[in-house]
Amino acid sequence: MKKILLIGLVLVMLSVSVSAFTLTGPSHINLTTDKLEYSANEVVNLSAECFAYSVLQLFSASKLNAVEQGISNWNTQYSNLAKGKYTAILFCDDKNISTSFCYDSAGCLTPVASPPPATPPSSSSSSSGSSSGGSSRGSCTAKYTCGNWTKCSKDLNQTRVCKDDNCGYKTVFETQSCGACQENWECKLFSACKNGQQRRTCIDLNSCGTYKIQPKLTQSCKSPTVAKKTVQQPSSPKSFVEDFMEPFVEPVIEEPSSTILYAAAVGSFLFIIALIVVIVLVIKHHSKNNYNFHELVDWIIKEEKAKTSREDITQILKDHTKWNDKEIKEGFAAADKKLKAKPKAA
Repeated sequence: MKKILLIGLVLVMLSVSVSAFTLTGPSHINLTTDKLEYSANEVVNLSAECFAYSVLQLFSASKLNAVEQGISNWNTQYSNLAKGKYTAILFCDDKNISTSFCYDSAGCLTPVASPPPATPPSSSSSSSGSSSGGSSRGSCTAKYTCGNWTKCSKDLNQTRVCKDDNCGYKTVFETQSCGACQENWECKLFSACKNGQQRRTCIDLNSCGTYKIQPKLTQSCKSPTVAKKTVQQPSSPKSFVEDFMEPFVEPVIEEPSSTILYAAAVGSFLFIIALIVVIVLVIKHHSKNNYNFHELVDWIIKEEKAKTSREDITQILKDHTKWNDKEIKEGFAAADKKLKAKPKAA
């Protein structure tokens, strides 16, 4: 019986541990496309995997084209995109993963060798605005124009794009180190006014992990009212209680997150399974054909007096009862002890 209770305790502890692990969340994150190259008018299918809430951003070159969001495993589609290379980045908790694909631009993921400028763009340009540098190849002289540096990322790097406006040479991406990560927040529109509050979500594109300049996520608002036709009633004096009564404001009830609901469901399911296993083991234990141990000893003595060998007695017990080897061995020992303690007839 002690073994059964121990097994049940272990199963219950296991279910609680799994529930706790579910609450903290696994670390799996993945982002895939159904193919790497798409022709014009094809539909791009992106599959995102994240243990909780996640945000997907789609870039072409350095331009942000779209932002999507979802929970757990979800899919999204894009079509009628402009020609070129696209990069999708999935942000999940404090992690991110990216993947790239070509749209109506076969081979865009294959590096193409092109002559870099003889004079790097950074040598003749400032770090805060557009500028140009030049190089020559044959009869064509490249003229590079560089954009602004991006904000400092959590890796303490910032980049900018330099394009050749003269010869059509390959675009150059420059990177330089920077001092501290700069928050780069992007927010969705505020939701409709509900209970005097509007809400929105904001994401730091640089994932700095700080919230120094995070925009407000909520703001007060006034719900729109519908004008009603009223009938003028004769004025009457207000009572003393009415003068001090305040209008009732309905409290805002926060709904539990999907992660907590999922964890609670998993924990409850495992607890029920563990409880069922314990009940089955207890029933099985009590349904065992378990004779009284003293009856077992008396039966062994009776069979030995009938000249039945111990091998045959053991085999009979195994075939027709639920006594195990240990209990049968203890029965033989008790029978020997009882025979030795029995007084001899006078």
